[in-house]
Amino acid sequence: MGCTILWVVGEPGLGKTTLVRRLLPARVALHDNPKWTVSGPLAAAGHYSGHVFDGADRVPYNGVDDALAFWGAHLSSSTLTLFDGDRFSYSGVRGWFCANVFDQRQLCVLVAADASVGAERRAARGSNQSPTWVKGRMTKARKFWETFDREDRLLIDADGDQDAMFSHLSRWLTEQGVLHGEG
Repeated sequence: MGCTILWVVGEPGLGKTTLVRRLLPARVALHDNPKWTVSGPLAAAGHYSGHVFDGADRVPYNGVDDALAFWGAHLSSSTLTLFDGDRFSYSGVRGWFCANVFDQRQLCVLVAADASVGAERRAARGSNQSPTWVKGRMTKARKFWETFDREDRLLIDADGDQDAMFSHLSRWLTEQGVLHGEG
């Protein structure tokens, strides 16, 4: 298999970006326009530079098409491409990869927890997002995740700590042949 496209989705504040950040090596290059984080055969949409809203959240909603075009022109040799959060988690992006990348596998991880866990974590980081908006993001993420075949999707319980979540993700990616014992 040539390329793996991995989406990490779920409600805001549960640690999606932190999980993706842990998949990245210590040294990365940040491409500015459009925003991509790159390290060898790995590409992640957006910038992972330590902001509260990091990763693909750094890509404007109207920047998705440009980011995909850049990937097609410059990053298509990546063996793993990462998308965390809401920006790229819709059928049009999945369809773009199906139409433009012959040898690929699409995987999706849903990070989920009891509603109170997300609310507490968002409050701790200073987020003040509308509960109605958050509920919409939760529904969108779950529905997107459900479009993947069962063997191509993983549910991670965010009630635990980041180490347990990352261990679960790493194990699954190793089983999928995406990681090779690292992580």
